[in-house]
Amino acid sequence: MIIRPAEDADLPQILAMTEEGTRESAFDAERATEYYRTYMHWDAASAIVAVEGDEILGAYCAVVGHEMWTEPLCGLLKFWVRPTARRSMVARRLVAHLIEFAEQRECLSIYVSAAAQLGKTQQTLFENLLTRAGFEHAGATMKRNM
Repeated sequence: MIIRPAEDADLPQILAMTEEGTRESAFDAERATEYYRTYMHWDAASAIVAVEGDEILGAYCAVVGHEMWTEPLCGLLKFWVRPTARRSMVARRLVAHLIEFAEQRECLSIYVSAAAQLGKTQQTLFENLLTRAGFEHAGATMKRNM
């Protein structure tokens, strides 16, 4: 498996993977394409994919920003692993890459909301993955549907 920056040619598979996991509202491929391209071509951000052969197994989007601080912070904004690639090393390798991404940019911390709105088992597995990688709870993520 190779972990590498996403490319424009990856967009069809990334969009398919995103649509598979969409639960919050109607999926919009045009908006999703624009969203991913922003992270693929923005110096302070990255869209990363885990690839086996020609198949994308997982991906993440992260951004680095100083906000109002001396040292930058990293935020994990999106994280996916295809259902067929779960319970493999894909998620661990992506998290390890995220940590390297933040270390290379001398970030003070990485923030993850862990609000994937997965089923209870998958949500617990995601939180456990982050905990094993050294993440700690830093407050609740709250949501109000409109």
